[in-house]
Formats: sequence, structure tokens, C-alpha cells
Amino acid sequence: MNSLQEMMNASLASMFESGKAKEIVDGYVEKMLRDAVSSATRPYSEFGKALEAKLTEHLQVDFEKIDFPAYNHLVTQVVQRALRHTLMDDAAKKLEADIAEMLAGEAPKEITFSQLVEQLKEWAREDCYEAEGKYAVTASIDELKYGSRFVYLDPLPDKEQYNCRFRLMIKEDGTLSAAWMEGKDVGKGLFLGGLYGFERTIFQMYTVKTRLIIDTEEPDIYQPEGGEE
Repeated sequence: MNSLQEMMNASLASMFESGKAKEIVDGYVEKMLRDAVSSATRPYSEFGKALEAKLTEHLQVDFEKIDFPAYNHLVTQVVQRALRHTLMDDAAKKLEADIAEMLAGEAPKEITFSQLVEQLKEWAREDCYEAEGKYAVTASIDELKYGSRFVYLDPLPDKEQYNCRFRLMIKEDGTLSAAWMEGKDVGKGLFLGGLYGFERTIFQMYTVKTRLIIDTEEPDIYQPEGGEE
């Protein structure tokens, strides 16, 4: 018994002297800390909810107050600086990547109503799962009133104007002055998580105030392969 006790004491002494005991303790402490941080920062935790609220507060951008002559560079730089002051490095990099993707490419200075509807149809066919197999899209335009008119677009057919996914307001000369996507005012907030396809097209058109040329008030809304109603 004394021999076993002596061996245990000697082994413990050796582990402390060699630093092995410290390594074991460090490992347990590190694991405990990682688990605690992971639990505390989950989306449904109090910290996660507070972080989400703080991000929402700090990431509001009023595009009405920003001039976009070189919007790709300007917007990216401004938002990057804001992100670095409010987010951890990893989160900032993810959001910066989303913003860069959202602003990639060139928005047209002018586009006809027919061309815009064709882009909507292509997006509905290839990238909008809810419109897969549908025979047409929705595209309509209001009469000119008080110097402006509204354009209504949706990847699904036969949608009522007030239910359309995209709503654009253009001036008498066709300049895009306001835009809404799924009820959200494009000019009063930043879309996180990235925008793709036709959604990104509408966002970019708004930032550069693209001129929409009304070449027809009854564009071809039908998909080339037909489809279900």
C-alpha cells in the first residue's frame, strides 16, 4: 500500500515538475472557456440577442443622403469603416464580403421597361425557386400622377399590384427615385446577407438612379417555354 502511495506521489511530483499537470489544467480550462463563450454567443442567448440589436442599430444607412457617382468604392469603404468599429474581425469580414458581392458589377444608366422585364423573367426561370415552372411574371405600370408613376414587378404571374415583390417609383423622365423589395424601402436600410440576381439589379439601379425608359406599357410577360398557371 505504501509502495502504491509512494508511486502515486512520485508520479504527481514528476507531472508538476515537468509541466504536464499545467498542460492538463490548461486544456480543461480552455475547453470550459470555449464551451462557455459558445453558449453565451448563440443567436438565442441574451448576448446574441443584444448583439443583433446593436448591429441593427449601427447598420442603418440612409441612401437618400449619399451621392453615388462612384458608389462601388464609396459605399464599400464607408461601410467597412463602420463595421470595423462595431463588429469582431470575423463578423466584419463576412459582412464586408456580402457588401462587396452586393455591389459587384455595373448598374445601367438607362434600361428599357422591356429589358427589365426580360431580366425578371430570366431570374424567375433560373434562380427563383418559387417561380419555377410558372408560365409568366407580373409587370405593370401606373399612369403618370403628380410627376411620378409606379412600376410593379413580381416573379409570379397575376399578382395584385400591392402584393408585388418589387415596386419602383420613377419620375416623369424615367429616373428611378424610390424602390421597395418585399415591402422594404431600399433607401432606408442596408440589406444584410447579400442580394443576388434581380434583387441586386434593383438595388444597384436605385443607387445610381437608373433611368427607366418606358418603351411599352404592355411588355411580354410570358416565359418562352410556357408553364403552369
